[in-house]
Amino acid sequence: RMCRQISAQGSVSSGKLPHRNELMRTGSREAVLTSPSKRASVSSTVAVPSSPGVGDDTVSPSDLFYWCCDLCTMANNYTQSKCSACNRRKNCAAKTSTLLEVASVAVAAAKNVEEAREMIPIYNQDAVPEIVLFNLISLRERKDVSDGASQAYPPAPTNLDAYFYWICGFCTLKNSYRRPKCSGCHQRKAAGSASSAVLEIAIKASEKAHNVSEAINAVPIEDRRSIPDAVLFSLITCIAIVGSRKSEQHRCRNAKAPGVDYCSYHCNDPLLLSTGEVCASLVASDTAPRHVELSLGKQASDRLYKGTPKNFLSL
Repeated sequence: RMCRQISAQGSVSSGKLPHRNELMRTGSREAVLTSPSKRASVSSTVAVPSSPGVGDDTVSPSDLFYWCCDLCTMANNYTQSKCSACNRRKNCAAKTSTLLEVASVAVAAAKNVEEAREMIPIYNQDAVPEIVLFNLISLRERKDVSDGASQAYPPAPTNLDAYFYWICGFCTLKNSYRRPKCSGCHQRKAAGSASSAVLEIAIKASEKAHNVSEAINAVPIEDRRSIPDAVLFSLITCIAIVGSRKSEQHRCRNAKAPGVDYCSYHCNDPLLLSTGEVCASLVASDTAPRHVELSLGKQASDRLYKGTPKNFLSL
């Protein structure tokens, strides 16, 4: 087994989750990032509202299907033809969210909802509600999206699992983004498994992140409204790289132990302990976490937390 520490791209997480500030001033033409360090190191202003918090398991469809005005960067509902801030009409220069792009491409070559659904890749079909496809077709045909015909389709779901999921490569069962193993065949998520479009964005953003703030900065600006903190937080796992072959290496999927960047298993790994990598990731504290105390003994763990990695190596 091979394992190595991912290169640190920022400070070690203190265990506190960042608060996501509101990024949009209602009714204004521009919005300024209130916390640039937690968003992106860009000079341009971005009018993207905050997404659900870490403890929230719901999401509004308007946070997944929207377009950003090319003039003032305001995020608008997909049913609007003009920007709600500057009144500029939507054009080809406006950026759309990932799921809205998937739905728009399918609708462009379809006559009805059933045909549009068949045009969507199978791993994204459940992430695009039929009511969204119906409304896009109605807008294309210049029909009122609020008429009674839309009642034939159920409303868009609001739970995160409806949009953030992966398809098992062995039994093709749909699984929640929280599950490292398939709920049907109990196989681990492998390279042959397909993730929904928004979950794929979240996975790439959290791949080398130590905390939610770093993951947010790795998400493309036009998609930050689509990726909730709760999803990013669940994907930021132990930073040890596992896998006997280079092609099979991946980040450990076990949850981090309290106060460290590694899981409880890798905190006890002799290879990491000998190099001091686990010690370097420990958060300064007068009391060692329970899993460290159990593995090293109370006296040794107390010396570890009151000393330095160099002192620890001499134990």
